[in-house]
Amino acid sequence: MNLNIVKKTELNKLTHFLIYTIDTIETPYIYFHMIKEKNTIKMPSLFIKSINDCTQFMKTQFKSFEYNYMGTMQYNDENIVVYELMLIDNGITNTYYDDSWWKVMPFEIIYTHKVLQFDIDPYYINFFKSNPQFLYVFNGEIKYEVPVVAYLGIDKEELNSQLLMSEINYKDGKFGKGYYFCTIEEAYFMTLYDDLTPIDNLIKIPNKKYITYNTQLENITISIDNDKFYLNTLYIGDVPKYCQKGEFTLYKYNTKYIYLQSKNKVKLCKYTHELFTQKNEEGYLLRYALFLKNHSYDKKRGYDSFFCLKNKPYYFPYYMVKQMDNVSLISYHNTKYNGLDSSYMFKKNKAINIYIK
Repeated sequence: MNLNIVKKTELNKLTHFLIYTIDTIETPYIYFHMIKEKNTIKMPSLFIKSINDCTQFMKTQFKSFEYNYMGTMQYNDENIVVYELMLIDNGITNTYYDDSWWKVMPFEIIYTHKVLQFDIDPYYINFFKSNPQFLYVFNGEIKYEVPVVAYLGIDKEELNSQLLMSEINYKDGKFGKGYYFCTIEEAYFMTLYDDLTPIDNLIKIPNKKYITYNTQLENITISIDNDKFYLNTLYIGDVPKYCQKGEFTLYKYNTKYIYLQSKNKVKLCKYTHELFTQKNEEGYLLRYALFLKNHSYDKKRGYDSFFCLKNKPYYFPYYMVKQMDNVSLISYHNTKYNGLDSSYMFKKNKAINIYIK
């Protein structure tokens, strides 16, 4: 980075700590370590009388990590001291409401002005707008893409699988096969509600202890009688309303759901609120950095990613990225129910209060 900073910190001044890490994945990107104070995200700061005040602060906060002092610059007659923090692992942790330290992305600073539901202090937004060189990673004259931030909302039992394999959001959707991501509002809703909408050729129905690990599965063909699904003679649930009937087989199951596969794509005849049911267990909100690279709003060939604007019936935009190399998990969070009703999915106004544990 061309930081335009000097190796001099003026004493007896308020001093702000700009602490960053460069994640060296397929496409490097920068993020900042900031603190949450009274539900506002900001740089840590203190009034320094000695240069040892800065040294002691960093030793206290990051004694287990390697870091380098990069220099100091003046902003509004105050010090901005810059440190690069080298993480010894990928740094992906469950971040809780009461945590002090938060990862902050350039996209959030410049565009959303928030990290989840927490506002970023306007003082620091203005600082970065005045000093945009801090937002980019360079390799000589090459300036790397700044990633956008997108989200997923999943169940507790899906968390480990998604962290290890990243397969839950891989599907053959509007833009073809790829990894689909959504807005924070939709992801939060999906941590609170189960979506039983048929997708492609799969139907998802609640598993009310119909199929267990002791169930004999020699024949996985599903029969339908009086709008009820049967595995051999075992009743496993009702056929969802407004969905086409057809030939089904058992695709997979877990303690919560049974997934049935049709030979043909299962299309909805009508959207209904009944397709969303409130979860009994906690969910997780996953926050990702996406590199869109060569992207398009239309379904065309030759693009790395796609972006869809708001459309009926849910009015949510979303992203699709073809390669997982262009995706990096930033953090994940336990969510809390806030009284949100399932009809929220059909409202054009998507304002929402997000609660995490």
